[in-house]
Amino acid sequence: MLEVTVLSLFVIAAFAGSLFVNVRRARLDSRQEKALADLLAGCSGRPVAELVWHLGDPYEIEKASPRRELYIWKFPPAVLLPRGRGLLTLMATVDEGHLTSAKWKRQL
Repeated sequence: MLEVTVLSLFVIAAFAGSLFVNVRRARLDSRQEKALADLLAGCSGRPVAELVWHLGDPYEIEKASPRRELYIWKFPPAVLLPRGRGLLTLMATVDEGHLTSAKWKRQL
């Protein structure tokens, strides 16, 4: 009977630990996503230099035409964004030096 009780306690502790880790990871991801959404909320139409100032140098810049560019950032590392899981990729379309649209996705 004692063995069954101890085994049950270990199973419950393992389940609780797994649940705690998953909740913590989800909270970190949501904090990072909220910070990124807040940063991008007012950026449309603004100079891309402001976004570069906040996020650092982009990982890659692709020239689509003489006036249009695609800026790509990959996080981590990000100094101003909270930590999160996986690789976060931000793609910003820039026309004549001003941000027109931005999309991001997370890869786990």
